[in-house]
Amino acid sequence: MFKKSLISLFLITSSMYAFADGEKAGDFDSYKLAITWAPGFCKENQSKQECQALNKELKSDYNYAVTLHGLWPNVNGTTTYGNCTSTKFNDYQASAFNNILMNYSLPAAKYCDNTGFCLPEHEWNKHGTCQLKWDQPEYFYVQSKMLNLFRDTLVAPLENKDSVTKSELYSIILKQFPTKNIDDFDLICNPDTGMLKEIRVSLDKNIEDISNDKWRSLSKTDLSKHIIPTDNLSNYCGENIVLR
Repeated sequence: MFKKSLISLFLITSSMYAFADGEKAGDFDSYKLAITWAPGFCKENQSKQECQALNKELKSDYNYAVTLHGLWPNVNGTTTYGNCTSTKFNDYQASAFNNILMNYSLPAAKYCDNTGFCLPEHEWNKHGTCQLKWDQPEYFYVQSKMLNLFRDTLVAPLENKDSVTKSELYSIILKQFPTKNIDDFDLICNPDTGMLKEIRVSLDKNIEDISNDKWRSLSKTDLSKHIIPTDNLSNYCGENIVLR
């Protein structure tokens, strides 16, 4: 009896530690692509070094308005899955990707040595190691290819605007993704100021099946096939959306 009690206690304790360590890698059903609207993000984070640099970069290249936050494996449309166990990948390696590519897609990568927080390291260790398809360079590469499609969609129509209606913003997006609906694009705003901070897009897990050749020439039509409706839209954006 005592022996059985010890075994039961061991199993319970082991399961508690397994849960505390994180989710099991590969145990998810979809992805979420999080795209940062840098003018809005930096309005709230002016002390961040990447924001101080971005404010200068935006004057000469407005593509920097649209940058990466991350690509997150998801369960049932939530954003809580992460910090996985049983992963086949190593922790983040700063030298494992093309720095020029990263600096243009995820400018915060340039400031990892100067602050206590490194966004690409955080994204890879929390989210990237939860999927079992792409190694670290590939994981950030496919994000950059998707990011380019949204830069192409958003930069030109919004570059000279201080604000836009929600209907107009959805119209701009759906013009480039005509087979999709407004529920496929989750707009994240500061609820107090109405400032746009992020756009999130849910993707089916089959994006893992896109070939290397297709990633090189990825089109909006290609990506549209994998965009799925977003459950639990944030609804933080009012009808008038502030851009900068």
